[in-house]
Amino acid sequence: SCEGRGDPVRDVCSMADCSSSSSDEYTVSRFREFLLSITEELKKEDLKRMKFLCKNPGLFAAGKLETIEDPLDLFLSLEDAGAIGEGNFKFLKELVKVTGRKDLLRRIEDHEKESLPTSSTHGIKETESG
Repeated sequence: SCEGRGDPVRDVCSMADCSSSSSDEYTVSRFREFLLSITEELKKEDLKRMKFLCKNPGLFAAGKLETIEDPLDLFLSLEDAGAIGEGNFKFLKELVKVTGRKDLLRRIEDHEKESLPTSSTHGIKETESG
C-alpha cells in the first residue's frame, strides 16, 4: 500500500508513482528520484531556512509544517500541496536559493531544462519571457 510517511528510507512506496508496469514492478517517478538526490545534500540548517519560506497562509494545514523533520518530508508535502512538481520548479528553486547552495540550484535548473520538451530547432529550447 502507498500509505505512511514515517521513515523516508523505508517509505519507498511514497517515492513510487504507485502504478505497476507490465512486469508488475513499481516505477519511480523521475522527479521524485531527483528530489531524493537533492534532499541527501541538505542539512538541518537548510531545512530550517526552507521551512521559514513555507510559512505562507494556506500552503499547509495548521500545525503541519511543525511536524516536518526532514527535507524529503517537506518536499513530499509541497508536492502534495501542488507547490512543486515536474514542470513546476519555481518554488523549489526559491527554497534552495535561501540555503545558499548554488550547486543544488544549478542541478535543479539543469533538471528543469532536461524536462522541457525540445523544439524542432535542432535541440534549442524556446522559452517565453514574462
